[in-house]
Amino acid sequence: MLIAKRDYEPGDVIISEQPFIYILDDQIRGSFCDSCLQESGSLTRCSDCMFLYYCSSECREKDWEAHHKYEECKVFKKIMDDQVVEQFDRQMLAIRVYLTLRGRPELKDKKFDMPDGSTKSFNEIMTNEEHLKNSPGHFRSFLMVSELLLSVVSGFEFQEFFNVFCRVCMNSAILGMTLSMTRQLADCIYMQYSMLNHSCRKNSQPIYKGMNHEVRAISKIKAGEEITTSYIDVLQSREERRRLLRIIWFFDCECIRCQSNDDDIVMEIDSLDVMPLNDRNLEKMLVLLDKILGEYSPKASAICMTFLMENCPLNQKNRSRLLEKAKKVITVALGVDHPFYRILTSQPKDAKSYFEFCMKFMNLIHRAIYGFS
Repeated sequence: MLIAKRDYEPGDVIISEQPFIYILDDQIRGSFCDSCLQESGSLTRCSDCMFLYYCSSECREKDWEAHHKYEECKVFKKIMDDQVVEQFDRQMLAIRVYLTLRGRPELKDKKFDMPDGSTKSFNEIMTNEEHLKNSPGHFRSFLMVSELLLSVVSGFEFQEFFNVFCRVCMNSAILGMTLSMTRQLADCIYMQYSMLNHSCRKNSQPIYKGMNHEVRAISKIKAGEEITTSYIDVLQSREERRRLLRIIWFFDCECIRCQSNDDDIVMEIDSLDVMPLNDRNLEKMLVLLDKILGEYSPKASAICMTFLMENCPLNQKNRSRLLEKAKKVITVALGVDHPFYRILTSQPKDAKSYFEFCMKFMNLIHRAIYGFS
């Protein structure tokens, strides 16, 4: 839980941090450097494991000192040779974190400053061990990776790895995309972000600027209020939201939306979403979106841009209104220093350019805010 120590206005940066530990997503390995995460057409493999790729000798040496020399190279070689573990989700990140902490034990209790003035170490973030132990999918994944590590790593300890595995499952975040991609870039542990609890009516928005992770206020937050984010798509019924949160994060949501139950509004938005939007019901849609998602929700902007892309029969005044709302939201959620901000200054000159602008704008919203979704 993270409590605001001061007042925040929409657009204020609450958190700005680099990842504690990260690993490139396997789906793009070979196109991006495993150290700096930059796309490159001239990568060289680790000569031993043949698993990781680097854009320079500096990146290779940096990664070797930070992680790879702590038996990780041996483990990845085993994965490469035998294909003994599925390389997806948080498994690879759990392997890297476990082996790095074994080789650099001082990192386990290294204190990181939190926005509320407290400090926290990796060993202090949430584990949910009992829940994960009783989750067939999670525990099966743990056993599969443990079998791999046991065959390669000297002095492997099940309980120690389970502790790391649980912390990674409960606290990892997905690093967002580059301009040229619409997929996940990396799995990461961000220490400050791990403090944020879920709300179906969040008051902050995470974004990515390179490897740097920011959390920005998207509503007014008073000192003493909890700062929240959303773990799931919140434009769903209360029953579905709670079901997903219970399955993945093992808690029953009691946020303000779940307590009041606004399923009727969600259903009304769904009904408007399947029909062409016109001037008559535009106001209704905007009011409903603000009520559910808040005035500065990027998801609301994405929906608005979808309407514009679909050539909705709106007069010029309302088309401009939707566009301005989307621009205002992205300015607050991303900030004027974001690389995508320059797109806001482009001015479409004709119908075709206008459509292309809307399409590009919406894609940027998804890349910057939702990452791979």
